Amino acid sequence: MKKMFIFIGCAALTATAVIVGCSDEKEVNLAEPASRVAVSAENAKGEVPRDRLIYSVLTKSAEYSVSELEAEYRKDIGSARPDYMTNLKNMWMIIINPRVYNEGTEEQKLFFINEQLALEDNLAHFAGFYNLLISSKTLEPAEKERIANEFYDKNHKVIAEAQWPDAKDGKKKESELAYAKRTYHMLLKTQK
Repeated sequence: MKKMFIFIGCAALTATAVIVGCSDEKEVNLAEPASRVAVSAENAKGEVPRDRLIYSVLTKSAEYSVSELEAEYRKDIGSARPDYMTNLKNMWMIIINPRVYNEGTEEQKLFFINEQLALEDNLAHFAGFYNLLISSKTLEPAEKERIANEFYDKNHKVIAEAQWPDAKDGKKKESELAYAKRTYHMLLKTQK
């Protein structure tokens, strides 16, 4: 019995030493201002912290009006850090895009079109972005075309420069972007 306790104790100490020795986390100097602290290991890859407002809204988004969703979105991104901002905004677009192009005001549509144009990338929402753009009644066709091209060019560049685990994944994403833009142009022609 004593041997088993010693074995378990040694295994626990070894595991602790490995975990501590291999930790990616950097020490934080508490005297240093929070704004100067390096990106945390948790958010190093853009992971959105679990304490963000999006997680509580995501499960009950149907209970919110579009205006309430917009207010929650603005509140959440207003206090977010740059290391995960793009991912946080992309998560919000899961909820917001379909609601805004179906129920949103023209002002809300323009706001969220501009929000998505300002993202580093929007790889998860090609069709949603183009649906939102086509639903806008205040933008002139030439302005819609400029925005559509800017969105396409930015995301195409991101796809081309990304390190894909498999080359097929990159090609699939390129096809998805091209298909969304082509569908957008077909729908745009039917509005004339």
